Amino acid sequence: MRSVRWLPALLVLTLSACDPSHDFSYCIVGAGPGGVQSAYYLHARGADFVVFERGPGPGTFFKPYPRHRTLISINKRFTGKGGAANDQFNMRHDWNSLLSDNQTLRFGRYSSKYFAPAGDMVRYMEDFVQGTGLAPHVRYNSSAAIRRKAGTGLFEITVAESGEVTTCRVVISAGGLWKPHRPGMVGEELVEEYQSMPVEPAGFTNQTVAILGNGNSALETANALYNVTRQIHVIGRRPMRFSWQTHYVGDVRAVNSDHIDRYLLVGGTDTVMEMNPLPSLVKDPTRGIILIPPWGSKPTAANMEALAAWKRLSPAASLADKIKAYHDGARNYKDLGWMRVDRVLRCLGWRFDETMFPDGDPERGTETAMPELDAIGKYPVQTSTFESVNQQGLYFSGTTTHGRDFRKSSGGFIHGFRYNARALDKWLQVRYHKEKWPSELLSPLRPMLLADRILGSANNGDGIYQMFGVLVDVVTITMRSDGQLIGRHYKEMPRELAEKFSVNSYRITMDLRYGQNFTGPTFDVFSLHRVTNSPPDSHLSNFLHPVVQLFEPGSTEVVESFHILEDLRTDFTQSIHLRPTIAHFKTLLKRLPSLIQAHLTQKAGNGTCNSGAGGKCAVQ
Repeated sequence: MRSVRWLPALLVLTLSACDPSHDFSYCIVGAGPGGVQSAYYLHARGADFVVFERGPGPGTFFKPYPRHRTLISINKRFTGKGGAANDQFNMRHDWNSLLSDNQTLRFGRYSSKYFAPAGDMVRYMEDFVQGTGLAPHVRYNSSAAIRRKAGTGLFEITVAESGEVTTCRVVISAGGLWKPHRPGMVGEELVEEYQSMPVEPAGFTNQTVAILGNGNSALETANALYNVTRQIHVIGRRPMRFSWQTHYVGDVRAVNSDHIDRYLLVGGTDTVMEMNPLPSLVKDPTRGIILIPPWGSKPTAANMEALAAWKRLSPAASLADKIKAYHDGARNYKDLGWMRVDRVLRCLGWRFDETMFPDGDPERGTETAMPELDAIGKYPVQTSTFESVNQQGLYFSGTTTHGRDFRKSSGGFIHGFRYNARALDKWLQVRYHKEKWPSELLSPLRPMLLADRILGSANNGDGIYQMFGVLVDVVTITMRSDGQLIGRHYKEMPRELAEKFSVNSYRITMDLRYGQNFTGPTFDVFSLHRVTNSPPDSHLSNFLHPVVQLFEPGSTEVVESFHILEDLRTDFTQSIHLRPTIAHFKTLLKRLPSLIQAHLTQKAGNGTCNSGAGGKCAVQ
């Protein structure tokens, strides 16, 4: 058993008058979906804050992107469950709306399409900011540079356009991922970037196009061009990954997979290739670009001359003439392991834009606020509460929070990070305003009551559904002096926080997960045995299903796990779900009083708990 203490960050800091003078308690940088979602929660509780946005309006990212103007976040407007009472359930299938109490501010009112035009997101964002009263707090056309004021604990934000300087205690960075990923490669000057390439297909007529990247932006581009191109080569550094196999929404979606049909079904035209490292590029002396894979011959003068000799052959040259030319040293593209293309498009995704964190200025008494980034520079490294690990008071909202669940859950996308923003706001109230994480008292704690709350979240909870495996429900269990068990139910905590939460108590967590043998690029997700139907085999469930885990006091190690049988509709209301769950909780709650008492007795013997009346160790 590993003994731990509660997080040091739980020591409450207050944004009070005793702090050094500052303009705002909170500064949000970025008015995209993440920044606006965080602003909504700050505004709802009356916090003093300001939002800086470098663009002329909210949701600036969606004005140019995606380049071919169709979102891949689903807009399912009809679930069979209407009304405010089913709002949480319906948000499971609404991947574009931000969270608010205003039912009219749902994205389904802005588009009837399952995959909506990106322009509809821009309109939605504008109306959300106006409709929630956030507009007076947002400063547009304000490119923010974030620094620290040395020795004060404050942040200083300078707006490039006006020179205005604002100080604040807490910064929420919500600028997203704006910097194109440009791995070094020979011939970069010959590449056309995703963010600036032409999008009108006519300019690619009868051309051979190489697209660097094999994710959604690459295949979105291939789908937009294939009607007019001669050939398209999609080139990635690793095998293509499909979201229906990995259960990761950032992998290739079915809506973008037409190119796979053209490659595997039609054949002879479009291709999919893997090259790691990516190919080198050389200008073809006659026309187009020579693409040189890692296994190709080097572009030496001799090889270029051999290619030129081959090109001097007449198009009507006989086979005998070609054999003789080859014997004399002439070589074509394939002989050299090369490819000739007309255009090369780079669609390799995005990285964190660190330009908003410039160096400090000692003369002005400022220091850099640059957060530590992960090994590939894609995301800031964050604590379980979305705070920079090296810049205290710097938090993240929006797609940058995906650094905590990259390729594991949905934190890089609106339908995921809107819940990260809600969890972040709860934490900010705990840390800076002496509030407690919202909870419900379960007293007395009975098996039926516990099953009702756990299965209620599993059936309807939107946060733990969208942020599966990352946000969890927690029930802490204590015992009164008369032996009565008391529970307290906390919702949507980040997993690492939940495992350490109330560490001196018995506690259970519940989250939704896929089966371990059902998620990955090589698994057969259409196997005849993909669904488990027997409650005794619940631990073999593959589809998203509830997992309940027990933690002992003083430990973050899982003592036992209980799986609730999967259901393809995530409807855990049948007897095959209810009966095993209630039986499990009956057994657990029957055992807990003696376990708690044994724990308290041990603490008393170690002198680690306060003495109660009569010299006995008080029940906690």
